[in-house]
Amino acid sequence: MALQSCQKYVARLSYTCANKTAYTTEISFTTKGCNTCSATDITMYAIPEATSMTIHWDVYPDALYVVNYRKAGEPAFKTYRL
Repeated sequence: MALQSCQKYVARLSYTCANKTAYTTEISFTTKGCNTCSATDITMYAIPEATSMTIHWDVYPDALYVVNYRKAGEPAFKTYRL
């Protein structure tokens, strides 16, 4: 599938089971190539483990990254500098 760079898209998956078609929840994303440094342009997702997580995100060259995290319900974030 060919998409244009620096464009916003919405995607969903359809599937058929027992002669019925269903759709997943839609996800929104922006393709790379915008050459901006805006946090809203970064797509991020986490893969949780028992006592850790792996985070994946779109990387901007020459940017500095700090992960801010907290336990749900706690007011203050902790930081992890990369």
